[in-house]
Amino acid sequence: MFAQNLDRTNYEFGVAVSLAEQEVNLAASWNIQYTLGSKAKFKLGYGLRVNSYRAQKKNYVTAPANLTNRKTGPLVFFTKNIFENFDTFYFQNA
Repeated sequence: MFAQNLDRTNYEFGVAVSLAEQEVNLAASWNIQYTLGSKAKFKLGYGLRVNSYRAQKKNYVTAPANLTNRKTGPLVFFTKNIFENFDTFYFQNA
């Protein structure tokens, strides 16, 4: 004989950490989901998420794709970049 789960509410808590050279990204989340329908195929919920990012001595690079490699669309990630067209911003602390 199998027991049925009568609790139709799910609670979740998550933590994420990302580390790189001179930068840290932290995130914490909490959400609650309510199961809907007699077959329990649908869920409706809400939640909260908090992010924190810290970096030191970083160069941030930005430019439109049509300037960096003269192409647009999904295949832009597989083409060679033209570094002379990049814009660079330096931040001591971000």
